[in-house]
Amino acid sequence: MFKKYILFFFTLLFSNENIDYKINVWGIPAAKCSYSIIDTIFHDIPSKKIQYKVETISLYDFFYPVKNNYTVIFNSDTYSLLYYEKNSSQPQVINNITTNYNNGIISYINGDVVKENETNIFILLYLIGNNNFKAIDRFPIIDREGKKFSYSLTPIKENYSYSISLNPISNFDLSVVEHTDIFTWGLFLENTKNFVYLNNNDKLIDKCIFKKGIIKLVATRVK
Repeated sequence: MFKKYILFFFTLLFSNENIDYKINVWGIPAAKCSYSIIDTIFHDIPSKKIQYKVETISLYDFFYPVKNNYTVIFNSDTYSLLYYEKNSSQPQVINNITTNYNNGIISYINGDVVKENETNIFILLYLIGNNNFKAIDRFPIIDREGKKFSYSLTPIKENYSYSISLNPISNFDLSVVEHTDIFTWGLFLENTKNFVYLNNNDKLIDKCIFKKGIIKLVATRVK
């Protein structure tokens, strides 16, 4: 118990970064997103902890309220996933997902394993924001709650901007949950166009755009 308090104390002393994003759909304010990252210790491993919190606002919150919390912990040296948790709520869909860590093996409650060459979308976005493409090359597969995707990053004309293409490589029946939250679902839809715009000075993502047909979602950093 004493060891846990010591680790918690040092976590509070480590660096803490908080960033807010506004999310528009068809140009109308739809949600707010807060992002934080801290240095921490996980199973005696120096790590980073990322948290995303997304909540609908204004008319969207009245007609289709969404409240999502995502937590990701990854190894500070190897960038390998150590822990994933999601608690999300929207009409007719509630997800509560956590992974288990056992002797270096990360698995979901149904036994699905996140392999060493797999990452998730939140770690990938962190690495893109830090221009760490050497680390990205070590993870050719994205795990989305048990569902596996290949991906490719393509530079676009604007400086420090990339498109992300995602392609499923496993059956959707392998997902931990039958229906995931709307933001995760939309991001991984086939033929979705995803764009990331970086602020190279701050090592942060300034803007993300996700397009599927006539639907366009834009997340912009609040400065």
